[in-house]
Amino acid sequence: MKDMLFKAIPHTVAVLVFVILSSVFFSPAYDGHDLRQGDIAQFLGMSKEIRDYREFYEEETLWTNSMFGGMPSYQISLLQTRNVPKMIFTAIRTAFPGPVGTVFLAMLSFYILGLCLRVNPWLAMIGGVAFGFSSVHILYLAAGHASKINAIALMPGVLGGVLLAYRGKMFLGAGVAALFLAMHLSANHLQMTYYLIYLIAFAGIAEIIRLAMKGDLGTAIKASGLLVVGAILAVLPNLTNILTTYEYSKYSTRGDSELTILPPAIAEIDPNKEINDDGLEKDYILEYSMARGEFWSMMVPNIKGGAAGAIGNDRDLLKAVDSQYRENVAQSNRYWGEQNYTGGAFYFGALIMALFIASLFVLKDPLKWAFLLLSMLAIILSWRTASGLTDFFIDNVPLFGKFRDTKMMLVVISIMAPTMSILLIDQLIKGLEDKRKKWLFIGMGAAVLPLILFMAAPNVMDFISPMETAQFQEAIIQSNNDFQMVDFIDGLKESLVKVRQKIMLKDIQRSLLIILLGFAILVVLALKKLDYRIALAVLGVVIIGDIYNVDRRYLNNDKKGGQYLSWQKTIDKQFPYMAGQADQMIFDLEIQKNPELASIVRDAVEDFQKTAKDKYFDDLRSNEKEMATVKVQQSAQFGMFNLNTNFRVLNIRNPFSDARTSYFHKSLGGYHGAKLGRYNELVEFYMRTELQRFLESANTIGAAALQNMEIANMLNAQYLILDPNGQPLPNPNANGNVWFVEDVEFVDSANEEMESMEIFDSKVTAIVHNEFKDKVPVAITPDSTAVIEMTEYKPNMISYRSNASTKQLAVFSEIWYPKGWLAYVDGVEQPIVRANYVLRGLALEPGEHEIEFVFDPAVYHSGQTYSLIGSILLLLFVGGTGFLAYRREETPEAA
Repeated sequence: MKDMLFKAIPHTVAVLVFVILSSVFFSPAYDGHDLRQGDIAQFLGMSKEIRDYREFYEEETLWTNSMFGGMPSYQISLLQTRNVPKMIFTAIRTAFPGPVGTVFLAMLSFYILGLCLRVNPWLAMIGGVAFGFSSVHILYLAAGHASKINAIALMPGVLGGVLLAYRGKMFLGAGVAALFLAMHLSANHLQMTYYLIYLIAFAGIAEIIRLAMKGDLGTAIKASGLLVVGAILAVLPNLTNILTTYEYSKYSTRGDSELTILPPAIAEIDPNKEINDDGLEKDYILEYSMARGEFWSMMVPNIKGGAAGAIGNDRDLLKAVDSQYRENVAQSNRYWGEQNYTGGAFYFGALIMALFIASLFVLKDPLKWAFLLLSMLAIILSWRTASGLTDFFIDNVPLFGKFRDTKMMLVVISIMAPTMSILLIDQLIKGLEDKRKKWLFIGMGAAVLPLILFMAAPNVMDFISPMETAQFQEAIIQSNNDFQMVDFIDGLKESLVKVRQKIMLKDIQRSLLIILLGFAILVVLALKKLDYRIALAVLGVVIIGDIYNVDRRYLNNDKKGGQYLSWQKTIDKQFPYMAGQADQMIFDLEIQKNPELASIVRDAVEDFQKTAKDKYFDDLRSNEKEMATVKVQQSAQFGMFNLNTNFRVLNIRNPFSDARTSYFHKSLGGYHGAKLGRYNELVEFYMRTELQRFLESANTIGAAALQNMEIANMLNAQYLILDPNGQPLPNPNANGNVWFVEDVEFVDSANEEMESMEIFDSKVTAIVHNEFKDKVPVAITPDSTAVIEMTEYKPNMISYRSNASTKQLAVFSEIWYPKGWLAYVDGVEQPIVRANYVLRGLALEPGEHEIEFVFDPAVYHSGQTYSLIGSILLLLFVGGTGFLAYRREETPEAA
């Protein structure tokens, strides 16, 4: 018993250290604050209708009309009640406030990887903290990319289980890998899962080769088989997410397009542009990738300047700048890489990266070759300027071209680098053969040599970004090559280079000092001149202090005027938007049309206020409660209002990257990385141009310009918002929820569908693909007395009533999506027709009819069943493998 308690000490200490360090870093989270996360605000906007439906009706809706006309809600927000790994993961993460739980899990996950490699637990703890504070986590938590960091945090645990399975503890390793993989998949970030596959594949192949060379191929086969079984069982609880995402992806911007023509606006500029009908465009994929030399930021954070921001924010940098260039330099960006914007560098620690390099020379473990190859691959694929290898991967490697921001593949290095670092230190603790000691010095030299070269010849790096180069060239052209302008720009560039060199060199010196200090400790340790416990303590302080301080450059607890710069009150986070005058006027106008709604909304506000006050108001000062009360009232007011009305609003201010409008209304725009492909094509072909024409003509002909907004009209845009704090513009030309057409124009291809919409009257004519011809009346006889109207609205169920004396084709201003929407006429299912490229149509016989559209995707229900069964099987597998590992008392194999 005493022995067990003694062995538990480092694990207990590790957990406490992880909790304390992550809590200290995010300390305002314990004081009623949350990070100012732009993407979370966007998420709360796009998911508002879904969350309101959940709040008011206590059930899930699988469809939302709050953005881009409508799309499945399981791509935005979906509670999972049958996914046990998700529940476990969520319970651990939400046991702590704000981002504390995510970073704690990242540290714990890597700690388990260290234990699986059988390194000293205290050393595994250092590796866990280093990985947890990787700047990738801090940067993307600050931005609000929660699912991405949740997925990354659990990747080390998967790797640890895989390595443990191949290294002597087959059953325990398979159980660990399965559990962490299941939790990782529940984070629902397929891009990170895709990169995890690379990590596991490279490591797994290395282990199989190692065992085969030892003549132990049987163990490799058994371990591989058990890991495959564990992986399958890890997938099962997550099949609701996986199956719905897979089905939706075919119809999203990530799927194939049927179009083989370019949007007119693009064709006019570049008629020879290659048409991409297979997912994302290459430029879009690489838009946020890095400059070629930027990967050195993993060791030197300011190799390209670090975070974007004005150089003038650091006045010391301007002291040596010539006065005639000082203002221009001050306004220039301190970041000079190729990313359009960056919140900071991908920094994994100077000493960690140096140890990674040194380990490649010292360690005998064949895992190093797999990690070296994968690191080189990740670095090359992270470049914004595509290499031949990048082109090959985009064009030929399955799924690679489905994800943008390829620099995210560097997260595998954020795991591999500390892994090899702790293996190297562990080897030094255990003792290094004399003949390997020379390789230690060679490895150390290889690690510091690039930094020395950068200091000796800084001009090997670029200090003017491609964007700035283009701007300088444009200025010279605009000046007609004026000599004075050319001379000024040359002087400005020279001054800018000197300042940026200073930024880079200062950070190189910092990294070099940290590396040399760490190496000195390791040399003394290798020579047995220092107790390993003291060495670990000092190394821990150096490694953790280094990464922690760089993280503070990007996310800190600084205040201005008594307010945190990076934090906000929790209630402001949960209710991020205030209704403007335009929003309130739209509400008032609609209440005038439908007075009975007023009491429904009022009751909802009263009930919601009681709940919100109990949850959020305790940490507020009296002067903050008034504003908070308004936010809560507006949230409930517009929430219930939108669940009982059905019209759309077009905010002309950047509508297609805007989630604010979705917070208050059903929007034609929105914010989502994988909107429906057909809707996005409609945006690119017509809606952007239509909006531009409206803005140009509204100044001269006023509201009459609305008559020319055919696409917006058929999408039932009943209001336009020109300024959220101004008056909205009612649109009397909007088609309404549904209408009968007089004529049908049949076309043979997607190209013709799209081209036919350039000039047509959607109130009169419906454009229908020939694949639906047999579902449309052969001849439509106009009936001036025919009526059709919406009678009830819910996001996933809409009812209508119609009456006509002849056969009719009704066009509904609802987005067509073939996987889940069912139409019932008088209780009998009827086929849905795709009309006008993106809308739904329905053929109706003469007479009175009750019509109902219901969104009930079969894939969701089957996924839920699989999730429940899979959760049970996974728990049995994890428990069973753990029991077998205990019973068999497997003998650990030396790595």
